[in-house]
Amino acid sequence: MQHDTFRRYFAPSCAEVHIPGRVFPVEEFYMEDIAAGLHEQGHWAAMGPGFAAGGLGYGSWSDKGNEKSFKYQVLVSHTRHADGVCGYGASGKQPLVGDRLEEGLFLHDVLQQTKGVIYDLPIVEALLSVLQSGKGSGALNRKGDGSRGGILVFLPGWDDIDRLKRRLRDHKVFGDQNRFWILPLHSQVRLEQQKEVFNKPPIGVRKIVLSTNIAETSLTIDDIEIVVDCGRAKETSYDSFLRVPTLNTSWVSRASLAQRAGRAGRTAPGVCYHLFSSRRKDLLDDHRPPEMLRSALDDVCLHAKLVLTRTGRPEVPASEYLKLAPDPPDERSVQNSERLLREIGALTGDVPGRARSQDAEQTQIPGQLTALGVHLSALPLSPQLAKMVIWANLLGVGDGALAVVSGLQYREPFVSIGDAYKPMSLAEANKAVRAAKRALCAPECSDHLALLRASEKFEAARARGGEAARHFCEANCLSFRQMQTLRQTAGKLRSELQ
Repeated sequence: MQHDTFRRYFAPSCAEVHIPGRVFPVEEFYMEDIAAGLHEQGHWAAMGPGFAAGGLGYGSWSDKGNEKSFKYQVLVSHTRHADGVCGYGASGKQPLVGDRLEEGLFLHDVLQQTKGVIYDLPIVEALLSVLQSGKGSGALNRKGDGSRGGILVFLPGWDDIDRLKRRLRDHKVFGDQNRFWILPLHSQVRLEQQKEVFNKPPIGVRKIVLSTNIAETSLTIDDIEIVVDCGRAKETSYDSFLRVPTLNTSWVSRASLAQRAGRAGRTAPGVCYHLFSSRRKDLLDDHRPPEMLRSALDDVCLHAKLVLTRTGRPEVPASEYLKLAPDPPDERSVQNSERLLREIGALTGDVPGRARSQDAEQTQIPGQLTALGVHLSALPLSPQLAKMVIWANLLGVGDGALAVVSGLQYREPFVSIGDAYKPMSLAEANKAVRAAKRALCAPECSDHLALLRASEKFEAARARGGEAARHFCEANCLSFRQMQTLRQTAGKLRSELQ
């Protein structure tokens, strides 16, 4: 929690109480602490072209130098070079110390910003190999086969989890299922699979959990002793110029780093390896920006106008009211949301390109909450989807609209590879999902129709009883649990409309 923000906001009447946490000590190491050790153990190729090119004068933290030439060779001209490090094999075997290490850290950071964790995955594999062997020195001098403590690896998204899972299962050591549990943890993974990460492995077996930031604060795995942190996460943001939400892979905050490291100190002293340099850490934000600063404000502005109307201040714009927040949102984002609310009829006022009647010009005060706006604010949906549900209900197709909206507002029931009922590659899983959607909505081609048909046929299968509904889901790349959740969600929304 950003307590400084709240202290300033409620000053001078805000008291502060400090309650120390009860955790075991956790040692934290950064890339400069482990890169040389991995190189000494023969993993120079796994360190990637950034470290291999270290010492060749491509640039530094203070002088970018020939950074563009390096990126061109790695990403364009020598991507598939036979040496595996984009043509830098000759220098890659040289000792990784001094200026060579410093430049290698900088160049690897360049690749991290350009290609995400692609060049980090081989380093994770090499790091786990050295830790398991017990032959490392310095920061890598950890317990080997005698340790039963689990390992938690933080990765940005499912694609990265799948890639690393496949690398480890093909590994000559980690591929032994009698000695290692390789467990993915992602919001799309079936509940039964998620629960496996809490199981304590038998003696002689080590658990390796590959997770997104869902394991950062949402849950605690008690037997974790080692955390490997790639320092990235997929986060939603809002482009106020394009007026669209985006999902980007970005660096986490320093507060998130502390949370991730703390996962290793719940039941015993632990260690955390951050796979980026301490210089990169110093460039991170202290805290993640508040959600109001990185998301669309349609619902926020609508409820702000509702509060203002009910407190006798309907003439006050939502933008003025939101300026009182601890971290006020961007003015352009507020204007975009107010414009959308006017377009859908939730607020009064001019809409560009739409003619107004003379009576409306005489009676309407711009920016006032309309009767429709009051109804939209009563539904736990975005204003656009709420209007869709209300109109569909008036037109007699409410059940179909609720089925579609439940999937749009919450989570689509079509499974990803994490929910697949049989092992398959990511490309195969995506192809199977597309084929299932096409079959459901044929002869049309529509995600919305696919959701509607899936809901209708799921209800028909439930009516037949037995395992019919579950078999229908397995045959159509649907998550049985998610279909049940969407059915319950639609029921709750239906009760809200009555």
